[in-house]
Amino acid sequence: MPSLPLPTSLVWSWTTILTVLTPSYLLLIRYLRFQRLHSYRTRFPHYFSPDGSPTNLDKMTLQDAHRIHMDLSQREFPYLYRRSLFFALFKTYSIPSISSLLLATGQLSATKSASKRATDTEVLIGEIIINPPWEKRGLEALARMNWLHGRWQKAGRIKNGDMLYTLSMFALEPARWIGRWEWRKVSVVERCALGVVWREVGELMGIGMEDLDRFGRRKKKEGEEGEEGESGLEWMEKMKRWSDCFPEPPQWQEKTLTWILLFRRWLLLHLSPPRPEWMVLHKIDKDVDPATGKYHYNVYELDPWYVKPTFWKRWGPSALLSRLAGAPVPGDGDSRFQPEGYHIHEVGPEKLRGQGKEEIEEMVKDLERRRLEVLAKGGCIGGTGGGRCPMGLA
Repeated sequence: MPSLPLPTSLVWSWTTILTVLTPSYLLLIRYLRFQRLHSYRTRFPHYFSPDGSPTNLDKMTLQDAHRIHMDLSQREFPYLYRRSLFFALFKTYSIPSISSLLLATGQLSATKSASKRATDTEVLIGEIIINPPWEKRGLEALARMNWLHGRWQKAGRIKNGDMLYTLSMFALEPARWIGRWEWRKVSVVERCALGVVWREVGELMGIGMEDLDRFGRRKKKEGEEGEEGESGLEWMEKMKRWSDCFPEPPQWQEKTLTWILLFRRWLLLHLSPPRPEWMVLHKIDKDVDPATGKYHYNVYELDPWYVKPTFWKRWGPSALLSRLAGAPVPGDGDSRFQPEGYHIHEVGPEKLRGQGKEEIEEMVKDLERRRLEVLAKGGCIGGTGGGRCPMGLA
């Protein structure tokens, strides 16, 4: 039976509706996408002049920097922020003094130890930067990291330059990745917040920070001059590929990945609403698991270290992709990946698990005292950093 044609008036009605709704939707998404960025002017008015341009960045407090950093890393760009930190860590392996130490300790000699080392670093970094700077939990993670590094620093195997380079990668790579592949660039205020957060981490780790200001000002000068030449980071990328004997990927692979990322950027900017609060991915649990008394990690790349084997984690979309790739999912391998979670003071190489608890407790007390001194000054990093934005922006 032949179908009846739609009335001309009905066709025109749908055409009219789509003509009105499509631009309205695009405008709404555009407004919502930039709403959080624009809200900084009302939430942090002391960092903006009347015309909306940034000001007083050298007086940014640690509390404000933490809040801005959380928006940046957990709400605006959670996916690429995490990827950028992963590759920032990977880049440090191209430094001979760092890679030789990891090889000597066996941390890169096997898949299991390499994946656990990467996860442990992510866990400790996450605990340090996600938890508010006035809470003890982040300081405990910082103390654990200091304890793990301390033995090698005393032996002269880890130098200040190695620590400063690693810290600079964590501070600079997120803005670089976001600027290249996300739906907007990192603002000046957000960039300064990144510097304040990571500079404070460096101060409490005992890293000599006098070079970071100089490095930040050099990067600012490069940006003002608009130079797209081979920067230090680009040079390191080439050296990393050469030193690790990485073959050049085929052009079609590079082009395909580039187009996927560019399409993702367009999709997020024009069609996708911003991430609502209930969809924020919490990488680390806020509270301990009452059944185990430990914290769980909620994301993983290769091996599911510290991930609770819930039904969703074992059979959700990500888990099914892992199964298709032959990779383990949470709950596989009995207790191999420690699905019960972790105590912060036990994170690190297996042979050091459970060691240093008393020393870490003393370190936490010292860090609390030093953190209170910073917060007593208004939490202004300029109080210990020469009165400048750590990224050289003010």
